[in-house]
Amino acid sequence: MEAAKQYRKVLVFAASERVARDLRAWATYEEATPPEGWEGILLLRARGRFSEGIDAPADCVIVAGSPYLPPEVSSRLARLYKRAGHPDPVKAAIDTPMLISTLQCIGRAWRTPDKPPSAILADWRYEKYMNVLENYLTFEPGT
Repeated sequence: MEAAKQYRKVLVFAASERVARDLRAWATYEEATPPEGWEGILLLRARGRFSEGIDAPADCVIVAGSPYLPPEVSSRLARLYKRAGHPDPVKAAIDTPMLISTLQCIGRAWRTPDKPPSAILADWRYEKYMNVLENYLTFEPGT
């Protein structure tokens, strides 16, 4: 984890249990509120209670994988959007919740408007959402 060498506090949000399992050797895995004054790499689950309800100021946030809803949930949601007449029910059911979860994860570390954390979106699938994400995030050349 190169980020640990560059940043004092790194939040890693794992998009799935499999990703979390793979990363546990590199990070402190917390299922409780992060300890006061924590430093290092803190691993949390995306779409979990800590991706939406805590303040954990950090220098860097890594979203490891894309936090999509489970397929059965997305399917039900798409059917509801279709019944409601949404013009693109599949996109609304799959893409929108994933992007909202991603931004919520980044927001856990972003506590002051003048000092946003660096964010690493560690999944190639984010490339197709750059035009949406640039409304909320600033991208550096070459990233």
